Amino acid sequence: MTAHGTTDNFRLGIQLSDGCAGCKVGATKYTDFIQSSSDTFSEYAGDSNYYGPDSVQLSLLTESAGPLITKDLDFRLKIQSNDQSATNAGGVIGYTPWASEGGGYSDALSRPADGSNLDGVRVGIETRVMSGLSVTDIEVGIELFADGQSSAGQDTAGPIGTGTSIGTDWVFASSSTAVHPDSVRIYLAASGLQLELKFDGAGCGPGGNINLGPFPDVQQCAQRAVERTDCTGDQLMWSDGYSRTSTSWGCRCCKKFGDVAGGSNHNWDVYKYEAPYLQSESASSIMAQTLVTRLEYDGAGCGSGGNYNMGPFPDGMNSCAESATENTVCTGNQIMWSDGYSRTSPSWGCRCCLREDDTAGGSNIRWDVYEYAFILSKSSAGAPVPLALWLSELVQQWNLQLGTMGTAGLLTVLLVLNIACMCYWCCSNTSGHGYKTVKMVDSDLEASDAEPMII
Repeated sequence: MTAHGTTDNFRLGIQLSDGCAGCKVGATKYTDFIQSSSDTFSEYAGDSNYYGPDSVQLSLLTESAGPLITKDLDFRLKIQSNDQSATNAGGVIGYTPWASEGGGYSDALSRPADGSNLDGVRVGIETRVMSGLSVTDIEVGIELFADGQSSAGQDTAGPIGTGTSIGTDWVFASSSTAVHPDSVRIYLAASGLQLELKFDGAGCGPGGNINLGPFPDVQQCAQRAVERTDCTGDQLMWSDGYSRTSTSWGCRCCKKFGDVAGGSNHNWDVYKYEAPYLQSESASSIMAQTLVTRLEYDGAGCGSGGNYNMGPFPDGMNSCAESATENTVCTGNQIMWSDGYSRTSPSWGCRCCLREDDTAGGSNIRWDVYEYAFILSKSSAGAPVPLALWLSELVQQWNLQLGTMGTAGLLTVLLVLNIACMCYWCCSNTSGHGYKTVKMVDSDLEASDAEPMII
């Protein structure tokens, strides 16, 4: 049992029947609770005579009452079937993706090893330690197949009881064909968030913050920050003394991506949050991903954090920035680029800065430092990202100080935004996709026909 009325412990139960739901019901079999075993399988469950079942029920049971939120522990589900006897060897084991990845269907249909119809099914859970991870919105499902044909429908449900209670609201799936099922697969849905303490004794930096209100814990605040479209950064500020109960102080998301620490304040800490499941195709919404860069330091290179030569990029700085996002050596969020060297020189090349939010290095007229970041803009399936939201996130991401730009700088920004609006209109009215992926680099725009990222 975790604090604030939540529980972090659950197990699975499985039961089979024959002829109808509740007919010739076999014994219910359970896995261990996830907090007591890192790799658990139930015993095989069958109908009352362990022969030819056509219905299966799956249950997610928590150890105690309260919302189910697991912490510092990643998990996935597994399933296996056999025939004739509970002691016979089973067929291939199917595994779902990990909860941190959003879950999904098991990777293989499990059929008895001899290829016959199934008589028994067992389910299991594997776990791995993942510090800072919290998992919510957990649901499970199961689906039967016969001769390659799916059952009438795969049902899913969240926690339905505690302990060993069964009830009538178990997940239920039944073969839709006249023959007995021969294979089965399992399903997991989950939302995983990973938190990392970024700044101890400080708040958000100059990018500003938004009060999200009080939350029982920092994990639930982070989940809300992911859902809020105006939380355009990747950090939040939390106070153990204020953020749980105070409406006026609350928990606050930082508006600038990769924001630096604000002034020293022992009442607050800044956490960086990441939602790995947003990169998974098994999630249900669509996001537009925009790579944004801006000139950070004119006439300088990376600072004391060091740099890494990624080689020349004939196609320009945009290609270098994209490469930096994919290169595991590039642990910062900046690149140094030279119009004279970075397109053609292998020895100089384009270089990524190894420290996040690095300061400028020594003055050098041949080099400039650019900051890069991805903006994830939420939208419904098949619909374009709202223009006002897209532009507001873009402006917030760049942290534009329009009042200090001067006439030339302001005209440049207005020209870029005008081009962006025209590109947005064209992209959102293109048949086949709700939108196109737009990559903005300095004052140049590229539009690609890439498929939207399904997450």
